[in-house]
Amino acid sequence: MAIVNTYQTLYPGYGQPSVYGVKNAVSLTTTGQQTNTFNAANTPGIGQGMTKGLARVKVYNGGGTSPTVAIIVQVTDGTNTYIVANIPATAVAALANSGVDFYIDFGVDISFNAMSILTTLGGTTPTASMDAELVTGP
Repeated sequence: MAIVNTYQTLYPGYGQPSVYGVKNAVSLTTTGQQTNTFNAANTPGIGQGMTKGLARVKVYNGGGTSPTVAIIVQVTDGTNTYIVANIPATAVAALANSGVDFYIDFGVDISFNAMSILTTLGGTTPTASMDAELVTGP
């Protein structure tokens, strides 16, 4: 499905972002909690240490019977880890072009160098896809 209306279009109202990262069409499976991370290796600039940002997590095309997804978004500086969003299990429509789309704005008191999105699917033999986006600055 891919991110179409990116947060980069919204961010200029807050000041130009230092870092932009996107992950499209990540396959989510039934094998417990899955982690996807934005860090210096795959998101240039995040190693500078960021303190605020916008994160977007879109989960769509749920498969199986009664698919759900629980989401935790956390940031770390390598020593401290802070949860910036904890979204309890939410139903994911099992139809093409349907799903859930969460917008998370956050500020933390550490200079984080990685953001992780932890997803856990529920239901019977669930599957889904995820797009994630990070716009952040110092």
